[in-house]
Amino acid sequence: MKIAWFSPLPPQKTGISEYSELILKYLKNYAQVDLWVDSFQPQQDFYVGFRVFDYVRQPAFFPLLKTYDVIVYNMGNNAEFHAGIYEVMQRYPGIIILHDYVLHHFFAGYWLDKKERPELYFQIIREQYGALTEKLARKCFHSGKPLWETDRVFDYPLCENIAKQAKGLIVHSEFVKKLILPYVKGKIIKINHPLFPTPKENSNVTRKSFDLPEDKVIIASLGFLTPPKRLDKVLKVIAQNDILRESSFVLIIGEEVAPYYSLRLKDYIKSFGLSEKVKFVGYQPIEVIYDYLACADIYVNLRFPTTGETSGSLIRMMSLGKPTIVSNIGWYAELPDECVLKVNPYNEEPELTSGLERLVKDITLREHIGQAAKTYISQQHNPKFFIKELLRFLDEIDKENDYIYNKLVDSITDVLMVLDQGDKSLITSLSHQMVWLKPDV
Repeated sequence: MKIAWFSPLPPQKTGISEYSELILKYLKNYAQVDLWVDSFQPQQDFYVGFRVFDYVRQPAFFPLLKTYDVIVYNMGNNAEFHAGIYEVMQRYPGIIILHDYVLHHFFAGYWLDKKERPELYFQIIREQYGALTEKLARKCFHSGKPLWETDRVFDYPLCENIAKQAKGLIVHSEFVKKLILPYVKGKIIKINHPLFPTPKENSNVTRKSFDLPEDKVIIASLGFLTPPKRLDKVLKVIAQNDILRESSFVLIIGEEVAPYYSLRLKDYIKSFGLSEKVKFVGYQPIEVIYDYLACADIYVNLRFPTTGETSGSLIRMMSLGKPTIVSNIGWYAELPDECVLKVNPYNEEPELTSGLERLVKDITLREHIGQAAKTYISQQHNPKFFIKELLRFLDEIDKENDYIYNKLVDSITDVLMVLDQGDKSLITSLSHQMVWLKPDV
């Protein structure tokens, strides 16, 4: 099978980049995979063995897309990494791996920042949801808190047209599959997000080497620092609970991508008197991330509102055999209760306080949940199973394209014969000439 793969790739700093890196290492053993990139150079040690096509710098490459069995687009909610992918899929429909159900942030970034055409953002709101929602979007925008930064964004995901145009759609949760199914015209499958390989444990790493306290229960978070991660709530409940304040230390791993939110967190730390109890380490290489995570006792991976994402960082943490507290919403709610502690977003502070306090005080509970999480992730998120299901689905879509194409060739041949224009040389060459139609059928 010949596959055109569109995705952010290393060294781009996005979870989907790491996701594709993992999948492609396996997929290249079973198919010819070419990487199609949006004016960036993939990491040199990664793309050895792949052909790379930069479709922005060399648009003459586009006709080659008609020679592939399938085209796979990785679609997420960040316009910085997915604008080019979105534009190509409008011209060459293919199979879409939908990483986020809510794409509102993508379209806002695409039309307001990338294209600098804000009226087209409001136009797609009106076309998709009507004039009243357009009015709401304009009001939110001019108030300084746009619609995509409110809890209501989940009601206006802007993913519907993406789903309609896909030949096939791959999602990673039953939650998203159920929500998007009414808009899907092609085939859809849910495949569990694959587990990332764990680097070899570094025996030289200790809490002391990272200047972390050895007498505290360390609570760690991982990922970009954004409001849905709810770290402000984590800091608040720790500050207000004597047991947590005395016994715990917070380790925050991840890039500060929303400056206003990072400032808010640091203001909270100062006002709550937690300056000696919190450490920011920023963006780190993956090996260092695992070293930091090894030093922690408890992980926190809250998400509200959710955009329908599946968290690669949570999968990493669960695989390490330590307990994690998550929001009881979306994909996170689908995880077995024995593998994580769940917090209701609408009763967040009391449940978060209770969950953290239980884990801080009970090492046996931590071990029990951590081991259950590790077993579950290793069994249900095995990357080899993911590749098997992915290839089966791609093959199914490819065969369906072949069937439609062959029926078209047969129909045209029959018409030519009825019209007594069935010149043998014409009919013989018909299927060869029509192969250029095949991917667009």
